Amino acid sequence: MASPVATYLGYVAVATLVWVVADWIICLAASQCSRTFVKRASRTIRERGRWRSRLVSTAHAIYGSCAAAYVILFRPWTPDESLFSTEPLKMMLLAGSVGYFVFDTYVMLVYQEKEVAYYLHHAVVGGGMLIAMLSEFCAFAFVAMTINEFTTPMLNMAWIMNRMRLNHSTLFKVNGVVIAVGFFCARICFNLFIAYHYLSPDTLAHFPAPIGNTPTTLGVSAIAIFFFPLYFLYLGTNFFWFAKLVKEVRSFVRGEASAALDDESDGELHLMGGDTDVEEEEEEADDIVKPRRSARLRRSTAEAR
Repeated sequence: MASPVATYLGYVAVATLVWVVADWIICLAASQCSRTFVKRASRTIRERGRWRSRLVSTAHAIYGSCAAAYVILFRPWTPDESLFSTEPLKMMLLAGSVGYFVFDTYVMLVYQEKEVAYYLHHAVVGGGMLIAMLSEFCAFAFVAMTINEFTTPMLNMAWIMNRMRLNHSTLFKVNGVVIAVGFFCARICFNLFIAYHYLSPDTLAHFPAPIGNTPTTLGVSAIAIFFFPLYFLYLGTNFFWFAKLVKEVRSFVRGEASAALDDESDGELHLMGGDTDVEEEEEEADDIVKPRRSARLRRSTAEAR
């Protein structure tokens, strides 16, 4: 009989392959339905990777939100369920997110993404989920926290609208307000509720020793000790980004700034100014295209002679 670790790693491997197939289908459908996608996504290597990441992250956000809704609404919030549940379906849902992080990291490496924050975020969140699976500790919390992905489709929509130079439109401003409200509900209120649940006396009593009274292995005890510091660090970053988000949205609504909401990666929100990023990508594309045009012109001139 296979060990639980081998089984969970098998889940992750299958999930990664599923995301590879999903990426191919999504990009093929987008290229058939949108000329803008073909034009924008083919300008530079890095731009192709970013478009692919946004499209697949939207699919993962829908998957993650549905998985979180299942856990939140249909599973009991008992201490044993919250801390030590090894339900196969729950582990497979968690493996789906880990597989996404593995795939997206591969895409970023292939397409030469230079933002270190993206790699750090994927390593921390994806690594935390993988540890929760392999140790069979707090898998419930990690699946429930994927409700944070609720705002990702809207943030990706803002990123696409910025690329299409629609960041001064009314729709962009309305989308920004919806992002702020959704971010507050999903990442602030719900994460505070998660903290309240795990800090309740009944749940703390069931924590592994030395925090609680449940005897377990040394590895799980070490993970339990670092659970709260890391969680509150994550919660603090959400408060920081929410403050920046509110400031940006107020500027959009008042028409005082043209900054654009750029990106959220399963836990990180980045605000980037105006069309600067778009202009940099276009300049990079021009640097690639112009030499090619000059070479073709020289060949045509030589043939004419």
